[in-house]
Amino acid sequence: MLASKTARLPAVEIARPDTILGRSTVESIQSGLYHGHAGAIRHLIRELAGEAFAGGKPKVVGTGGFARMFQAEGLFDEIVPELVLYGLKRAEQLNREAKVSA
Repeated sequence: MLASKTARLPAVEIARPDTILGRSTVESIQSGLYHGHAGAIRHLIRELAGEAFAGGKPKVVGTGGFARMFQAEGLFDEIVPELVLYGLKRAEQLNREAKVSA
């Protein structure tokens, strides 16, 4: 966390900024976090599409609580914030079934 290791950087709420150019330290940090992650996601989608999908468009699913923040960017075909929890529940069910049949 930036704020815990520096004397002058404030803790900031992770939020979509109104402008790309911050007019304060807080707005600048928010802009860097938001637009940096949006750019990284776009890059990953583009590179994975070329490498694993022969240039075709893969279905991109946003997961986790912050996925909705990027909804306006059009990065995801679907947003399922709780997808990881579904996976954990399914893994637990499979483990329980494996113990019963063993």
